[in-house]
Amino acid sequence: MGISRKTAARTTEEIVLALNTHQNNHLIKEKQTELENLIQRQRSEIQRLNEQIANVETGRAHSEAASAGRSRPSSGPLPPITSALTAH
Repeated sequence: MGISRKTAARTTEEIVLALNTHQNNHLIKEKQTELENLIQRQRSEIQRLNEQIANVETGRAHSEAASAGRSRPSSGPLPPITSALTAH
């Protein structure tokens, strides 16, 4: 008993479909792994930046406390330049 052409064609199509499905599943898993790795790297970078911000703010608080007794100019906008200063 042999395989008819119709059965062979259907079997071939099923094999190709199964291979494509397997290949697509593999690609999907690979892309998903890449995405998970990217998300993890971004989380690590966010954590590193948050720590860096906290360190800068802590350092700023320490330096402000140390210089609290000294007079320093405000960090507001500068006054406009008058024409008398620019007339030279």
